Amino acid sequence: MCTDPGGLRDPTEACAMPRMPAISFGRRGEVPQMSVPLPQATIACHDRPMIDGRAGDGSLETEKATGAGTAQLRTATTLVVVAIAYAAAAHGAFYARELAVVVVLVGIALIAAASVAPLGRADLGAPAVAAMSLAAWYLVAGLIAGHPAGALPAVALLFAMAAIVAVVRRADTAEREVLVLGVLAVGTFVALVGWAGVAWRSSPRAIADGGLWRAASTITYSNVTGSLTAALGLVALDACRRRPRWYALLAFALLTGACATASRGALIGLGVGTLVLVALQRRHFLAAAAPVVLGTLIATTALLPSMPATHHARPFIALLGLTAGAIVAVLPLRAVAACAAAIAVVILVVPGPRNATADAWRPIKDGRFTTSSPDRTHELHAALHVAGDHPVVGVGPGNVDLRWNVVYLVRLGFHVHYVHDEYVQVLVEAGAIGLAIALAGLAAVVVTLWSARRSIDTAYRAGITAALVAFAAQSATDFLWHVPIVPLTAAVLVGLLSPERDRYENF
Repeated sequence: MCTDPGGLRDPTEACAMPRMPAISFGRRGEVPQMSVPLPQATIACHDRPMIDGRAGDGSLETEKATGAGTAQLRTATTLVVVAIAYAAAAHGAFYARELAVVVVLVGIALIAAASVAPLGRADLGAPAVAAMSLAAWYLVAGLIAGHPAGALPAVALLFAMAAIVAVVRRADTAEREVLVLGVLAVGTFVALVGWAGVAWRSSPRAIADGGLWRAASTITYSNVTGSLTAALGLVALDACRRRPRWYALLAFALLTGACATASRGALIGLGVGTLVLVALQRRHFLAAAAPVVLGTLIATTALLPSMPATHHARPFIALLGLTAGAIVAVLPLRAVAACAAAIAVVILVVPGPRNATADAWRPIKDGRFTTSSPDRTHELHAALHVAGDHPVVGVGPGNVDLRWNVVYLVRLGFHVHYVHDEYVQVLVEAGAIGLAIALAGLAAVVVTLWSARRSIDTAYRAGITAALVAFAAQSATDFLWHVPIVPLTAAVLVGLLSPERDRYENF
């Protein structure tokens, strides 16, 4: 419909082309005179003007509401980053009081986001339905076991995950870019604190485990620290192809932190995620990743002498290696190739560095890179035995107690509350029904994200996909879901791959 302040045109009439100006011809030799009527007002050929790329009603109130909505969305996404940062600094939000703070922060973020685009059926996607279904069953399993309070941490965490996805879906491209950078910055902080803990033997930022000092950072658990830094390292590694070179520094710091944890599960997840990234990006990824990978190897090699508990710490060597690795990570590809050739020559010709590296690597190889893990084997057998006794609804959340005996001259009893396999952990806690709900929810999320892959305009799609695959792979080797920082970060990544909610649909 076309409107003109000078009069109302026929509503069924399309926007007419302006009439040609009248031209009057005088006598021979005179310049033709053109008569052009001056327009009284600009004719608008839109029902509603465009505001930030979307249609609005053009009123001052709408423009104010749009600006207020943008500010509220920025507040909401900032609160999500603050919640992730707090969880990272507070033992991964493992304890109830820390988890409560995270849930409150995420709840406030959801309220701010919902004030722009109210919650509705569009939010009931696969992530929300999966979270609500598993939370409901955990409550049922807790009631059946006579301990419903044991389900509260899981229910609170699942609520926070669904809320984070809802908030991130309302963010536009610029806000999502800031969100990614914020989460990567948090991961980099965790990685560097863990690295420093090993270099300077600072407990609990690093822990002595099995004769090795392993990075634990502010989370104080090496395997979770490794999982978080490895997954986010894949995101940053993918961003190196088209983002400023300082993204390479983020990827370098994250991957160096992951190696400092000496976590077998984290390295498995990193390996699987890297294969996914190579499959999605092919030669483009290899060219961008080479400097970062070489820099990470240099920094990790320099940290090796500080890791064995039988050796003295070598913080100066570690710091020198970190600096050299960071420089290499931002070099052009040809310079990196020259550095790699020079390093290879030094290792082959000079025995000193080669022997020192071999001596530092030997206890790490013997202590970590082995398929034998008696404790985990006993945990798994005990968990399967308990699951066999409670196959349908499990023992109830918070009631897991895995026990076994070992004879070392005398009979020794052991018991733990977690098995190093989250899928088996859910089976023990919530039974076959709970595991089926969890797996069906994960499958639904995968299908939904795959279906929406062509409608999502994000530069981090391949890296985020690889990170989520890494999380899923490592979940079979460690208990990650019970340390909220990991599932909360995964929720942010799922939200980034989800279709954007229309924040202006209520205008």
